[in-house]
This record gives sequence, C-alpha cells and structure tokens, in this order.
Amino acid sequence: MNDSDSAIVSSKGYSCRSELKYYNINLTKNNKLRVHISMEYRYIKDDFNTNKNYFPVTLSETPVVESYGILKDFYVCNIKYIMMISINKLLSIELHNGFGIRYCDVSNVGRTYDGKPGKEFEYSGTHLSIGDFEERTGFKLNISIGLKPGIRL
Repeated sequence: MNDSDSAIVSSKGYSCRSELKYYNINLTKNNKLRVHISMEYRYIKDDFNTNKNYFPVTLSETPVVESYGILKDFYVCNIKYIMMISINKLLSIELHNGFGIRYCDVSNVGRTYDGKPGKEFEYSGTHLSIGDFEERTGFKLNISIGLKPGIRL
C-alpha cells in the first residue's frame, strides 16, 4: 500500500469465498445464453503497516512520522444476477452484477495521534483529523460488477 518499513503488525492478507448458485432459471430459449442467480459470502483479511507524515502546527518545520499497523476484517454478503454467454463449444463469458452488505472491522495498532484539542496538526497547509488516520468500522452497501472468461473442459 505504501513504503512503510515499520513492523508493528505482520503484513498478511487472504480471501475466502463461498457461493450458492441456482441454475434453473429459463428466461430465454437461446442455448448460448444462460441466466442464474447466486448468493455469495466472502471473508477478507488484510493486515498491513502504514505511516503518515504531518507537521505540528505550533512546532518546527520538521515532520512527524506516525507509523502504525492496520488490521482489517471484511464480511461480505451479496445476491448476484449472472448471465453466462457461450461463444463456442470451448469458450464462454460470465457477466455478473450484484448488491449486498459489507461489514468492515478495522483496528489501528500503535497509533499515537488521537485528534484531541491541543494536538492539531497540519499537512501541506490542511488540517488533519483523526478520520485521516483511522478507517471506520461499520456496515456499507456493497455493489459488485464483474466479467469472467471461461474454458469448458
């Protein structure tokens, strides 16, 4: 994500996904076009180190480097509408779109800047708030759009 060389947390990430598909939808008599729906659940883990440079308003022009770790856990649940288009006997393309919810659980490790009054900092002339250092935990709308090429074996 950036050039942080801090070792506050072990940098790691992975994604696990399961999907339940329902294929018995016949909206067209065209054999080259198949439509189905699915419900997808995904878990994403993303741990990494980062840093921010900022300047204390009342102090010198020497920047303060704030290095800290970010631990993220994402939980995603989507309902998807999928169209599978057969190009020939061997090749196909799958187009999908979906919507759902995403819950993000974020923790910051080793961050000292807390955004309290008396600790205001500026970076390039703009005020930094605690939100600039911390990603938020909570629910968000999740929209997915995708294209997958396929080969029949």
